[in-house]
Amino acid sequence: MTYHKVELSLTTLPSLITLYSKALAKQLKRQPNTGWTLNHQQNKLQTLFYRLPSQALGTNRIERYASVCGFSARQSVPATYLHNIAFKLHMTVMTHREWPLPVMGTVHRQNQIEQFGDIDFNRDIFFTCTASAISESEKMFHFSFEVSASQNNELKWQDTSHFVRVKPSASPAGSNTKGKTKHNDVEAPSRPVFQTYQSIDVAKDMGRRYSLVSGDANPIHLTPLTAKLFGFKQPIAHGMWAQAHCAALLNHKTQGALNRFNIEFKRPIFLPAQLTLGHSQNEEFIQFALFDRETFAVVLDGSIEPISNVMGHQDALNY
Repeated sequence: MTYHKVELSLTTLPSLITLYSKALAKQLKRQPNTGWTLNHQQNKLQTLFYRLPSQALGTNRIERYASVCGFSARQSVPATYLHNIAFKLHMTVMTHREWPLPVMGTVHRQNQIEQFGDIDFNRDIFFTCTASAISESEKMFHFSFEVSASQNNELKWQDTSHFVRVKPSASPAGSNTKGKTKHNDVEAPSRPVFQTYQSIDVAKDMGRRYSLVSGDANPIHLTPLTAKLFGFKQPIAHGMWAQAHCAALLNHKTQGALNRFNIEFKRPIFLPAQLTLGHSQNEEFIQFALFDRETFAVVLDGSIEPISNVMGHQDALNY
């Protein structure tokens, strides 16, 4: 099957409030319960280009982000920071008229961030966002975005995000199961085993605080009322805040090295929350998980690996 390639270029980056409004308007135009079908004309690969002017990245903005996510003032610009730009590029593609799936209800399942070099935030950054073809399983649509950031034609940073969207047939009309987990038929989890543990208390307003520094004002993160409108019993934390906070807490373990940061989101974090971060380290990588302090249910897990290891493995494979 061949896919028609659609390329877009941006001179300015829309706000996420604008993009969420566009996504909602696009979804309301759909006829209810008609479902979504994909064919070679709808399933289009899209590439988006954007130049981020240096003046758009003020020091104060980065410092506010670092503070909310738990990075110390002495640390360099967090590798997770540029995902705020990447997510706007994702949303721009998904709200484009050629994108076949609704945005609302799409779930960010996995993320990988790779930092290949130091970024000079006093110079323009060139972004390329590429959407994969959309694939299907029995109950889900699957697709990914790859966003690259370059300076002087040199790749500095790359973000790969995998998303899923439940098919309408897998979630019958009238069922409201979003944000609920059922484990009655599953044995209660035991505490994940790691070398080191650290307690984390997440405040009930963390969703609102992170939305102010990231621009992601999705209603499910803001208040009990807006969360309930979208099927959640209470507000949930941004997955990318949780990822950034784990990175901040583990930053001293990486000793400033350039890294590949992999993460998988397992469950929503209902606010407020009492969590534990567990991690273990060997010579090659750090493994970690964030889990509920009382139930031990894992909300995310992942690994951090030095880019030098990654490149070495790739060289060995290409030999």
